[in-house]
Amino acid sequence: MKCHARYVLIAILAAILCQSCVNDADVARRLDAAESVMDSDAGAALDTLQSIDGSTLISRRLRARHALLYSMALDKK
Repeated sequence: MKCHARYVLIAILAAILCQSCVNDADVARRLDAAESVMDSDAGAALDTLQSIDGSTLISRRLRARHALLYSMALDKK
């Protein structure tokens, strides 16, 4: 029975890790979209960046990229 519980715990942890990776990919796509329209429409880029929930910026890399793009959008607007 202990062995069975261990497998369930491992499966739950794997599911949580996979969900985190999916969230990172989604946020990265939204940052890419904001960056791609930055020069042509800084307002739309700013709207996209403001729509990203801060709690989804899990990694330092995503937080830094978001902050950089946000400041660029503010500067261009």
